[in-house]
This record gives sequence, C-alpha cells and structure tokens, in this order.
Amino acid sequence: MTESYCLKSCTECGQCSGCRTGIYSAECEITKCCKKTGHESCETCTRGAGCSTKWSRDRMPGLIHDKERRDAELREYYRKKVGLLAQWLPLVFWGMVVNMAFGLVYGVIEAIEPIAFPLELIVSAVCLLTMAFGYWRLNEADERFCFVAIYYVLALVLIVAESYLPEKSVLTTILSLVIGAIGIAVTFKTCAAFRDVMYGIDNQMAEKWDNQRTLIKYCWFGFAALLVLVWIPLIGVLAVCAVLFFAVFLSIREIVYVYQTMNLCQMRNWG
Repeated sequence: MTESYCLKSCTECGQCSGCRTGIYSAECEITKCCKKTGHESCETCTRGAGCSTKWSRDRMPGLIHDKERRDAELREYYRKKVGLLAQWLPLVFWGMVVNMAFGLVYGVIEAIEPIAFPLELIVSAVCLLTMAFGYWRLNEADERFCFVAIYYVLALVLIVAESYLPEKSVLTTILSLVIGAIGIAVTFKTCAAFRDVMYGIDNQMAEKWDNQRTLIKYCWFGFAALLVLVWIPLIGVLAVCAVLFFAVFLSIREIVYVYQTMNLCQMRNWG
C-alpha cells in the first residue's frame, strides 16, 4: 500500500494531514475516487494516464483549503442569521400571541357588556409596535422583514383612523378591507422571507414556511372573491365566514411556525 492515494509522499509534501487517516480524507477528490472504484491508489487504476482528477493532485490541497474557507464563511453567515432570529423573534411571537388572545377575550367581553375605554386599541398598539420593532431588527437577516415592520406601523395608523369612524359606515368597511388586503400581501412576503432565511439552517422548517406561503395565495383568492360576493345576501355572509375562518386558521398556523422557528434557532449550536 502506498503512503497516499495520489502517490505523493506525505512526509515530503506536508501540504495536508494525509488522505489515509487525516482530516482531508473526506474532502480529497482523489481519495473519494479511489475508494469508490476500489483502488488502493492511482497506481492501480487503468485510467491513471488520462485522469484529470489524478493530475490535479498538486492543486488539491489548495482546492481543499478554499473549500474550507468558503464553508467557514457560510457557517458564519448562518450563525449570524440564527443569532438574529433567536434574539428578536420572541418579540414578534409574544406580540402576535398577546394581540390575538386579547382580541378574542375582549371580543367576548364586548359582546356581553360594551366597554367605553379603548383598551383594545391600546393593547393592539403595543403589540403591533412590538412586532414592528422585532421585524425591523430582523432586517439584517432578510431585507423583506423591513417592509413587514413598516406594514405593522401602517396598520396601527389605519386601525386608529378606523376607530374614529362610525361602525357601520361604508368608509369603515373599505378601510377594514384595505387593512386585510395589505395584511395578506405582507404575510405572503413574510413567509417567503422566513423560507429563504431558514434554508440551510433547517430545510424542513423552510418547507413549512413555503407551504404556508402557498396557502396565503388561496386566502388572497378568497379575499378577492369576497369583494364580489359580500354584496349578495346569504352567499355574502357565508363567503365572509369562510374567508374569516381560513384567515384565523392561517394566523394561528403562522404563530406556531414563528414559535417553531424561534425555538429551533435558540436551540441551534453553530459554534
């Protein structure tokens, strides 16, 4: 058995730690070729004279070092993204949870006994600003998160404007539809951003975000159909209920995925 697969003397070369037992054995193309074809070295291979892999042996250590450098840069790239998600996603997650939970509880209380004090508006404002700040800090991971942050601030402005309008006015209805339409579009962009960020970190989680993005398309189609059907008696009511149910389902699913993404990033060790 020769000292190396490439027939070079490891003691005289010194450019790598050795392909038989060293750390380069898994990276060297010559080593992988010999193991795949069952040869002890290039010496026993009948294709040796015209083999480009064999004659790259002088460049192989440099190629391996370049690959190690690129891998190190890629690990640092992912480590930075994981750190950002682990640090700022809790703000987004708890803002979403509190906003949805308080909205449901407040809706029940309001149905039983109306409350004059605009508590819901205050809590919504705090939650929306919290989520906006969290997404704004995630801008370093993906620039699309910046647009999400801007949307939450804009949504807060529209919600405040809506609170000063009569409940059953046409303008209130239009404003609610505008907020909903923009929200669906921004959620679509949010899912795409999470999908792209998570690829390379956890591909299974990235696929979940991509699936969520696909379902958002159906919600958008439903919302577009709602603009036509909402004016038709009975059918309009059923259409509104269907779209609202689907939107709530997607909202809960989004919160779950944000939690799973946050949990994965907090547990991931990229050191």
